[in-house]
Amino acid sequence: MDELDDFERSTEFYSRIQQLNSSIDSMEIPTTSKIRSLCKTVSPDEYLFVSPPKNPKSYCFITEMNL
Repeated sequence: MDELDDFERSTEFYSRIQQLNSSIDSMEIPTTSKIRSLCKTVSPDEYLFVSPPKNPKSYCFITEMNL
Protein backbone atom coordinates (compact mmCIF):
# COMPACT_ATOMS: atom_id res chain seq x y z
CA MET A 1 0.00 0.00 0.00
CA ASP A 2 2.98 2.32 0.30
CA GLU A 3 2.93 2.54 -3.47
CA LEU A 4 -0.53 4.09 -3.27
CA ASP A 5 0.32 6.86 -0.79
CA ASP A 6 1.03 9.39 -3.51
CA PHE A 7 -2.22 8.80 -5.37
CA GLU A 8 -5.27 10.93 -4.94
CA ARG A 9 -8.52 9.05 -4.46
CA SER A 10 -9.48 9.04 -8.12
CA THR A 11 -10.13 6.67 -11.00
CA GLU A 12 -6.38 6.25 -11.42
CA PHE A 13 -6.06 5.35 -7.76
CA TYR A 14 -8.65 2.59 -8.00
CA SER A 15 -7.18 1.34 -11.27
CA ARG A 16 -3.81 1.04 -9.56
CA ILE A 17 -5.39 -0.89 -6.69
CA GLN A 18 -6.98 -3.30 -9.17
CA GLN A 19 -3.64 -3.72 -10.94
CA LEU A 20 -1.81 -4.47 -7.68
CA ASN A 21 -4.59 -6.78 -6.57
CA SER A 22 -4.38 -8.78 -9.77
CA SER A 23 -0.66 -9.37 -9.19
CA ILE A 24 -1.38 -11.29 -5.97
CA ASP A 25 -1.11 -15.02 -6.44
CA SER A 26 -3.56 -16.61 -4.01
CA MET A 27 -1.59 -19.84 -4.14
CA GLU A 28 1.33 -18.07 -2.45
CA ILE A 29 -0.77 -17.08 0.56
CA PRO A 30 -0.24 -19.72 3.25
CA THR A 31 -3.22 -21.42 4.80
CA THR A 32 -3.90 -21.27 8.53
CA SER A 33 -2.74 -24.85 8.97
CA LYS A 34 0.50 -24.07 7.11
CA ILE A 35 1.13 -21.06 9.33
CA ARG A 36 0.50 -23.16 12.45
CA SER A 37 2.88 -25.80 11.16
CA LEU A 38 5.56 -23.18 10.51
CA CYS A 39 5.10 -21.71 13.98
CA LYS A 40 5.60 -25.11 15.61
CA THR A 41 8.80 -25.86 13.70
CA VAL A 42 10.40 -22.43 13.46
CA SER A 43 13.73 -21.71 15.08
CA PRO A 44 14.37 -18.39 16.88
CA ASP A 45 17.29 -17.79 14.52
CA GLU A 46 14.86 -17.67 11.61
CA TYR A 47 13.10 -14.64 13.05
CA LEU A 48 15.93 -12.49 11.77
CA PHE A 49 14.36 -12.68 8.33
CA VAL A 50 11.13 -11.05 9.48
CA SER A 51 11.11 -7.34 8.90
CA PRO A 52 9.83 -5.23 11.79
CA PRO A 53 6.43 -3.57 11.38
CA LYS A 54 6.35 -0.13 9.89
CA ASN A 55 5.38 2.85 11.98
CA PRO A 56 1.72 3.72 11.58
CA LYS A 57 0.93 6.91 9.72
CA SER A 58 -2.01 7.68 11.93
CA TYR A 59 -2.59 7.41 15.64
CA CYS A 60 -5.55 6.88 17.88
CA PHE A 61 -6.07 9.16 20.84
CA ILE A 62 -8.54 8.17 23.52
CA THR A 63 -9.79 10.84 25.85
CA GLU A 64 -11.76 9.83 28.89
CA MET A 65 -14.70 11.98 29.79
CA ASN A 66 -16.51 12.11 33.11
CA LEU A 67 -20.22 12.49 32.64
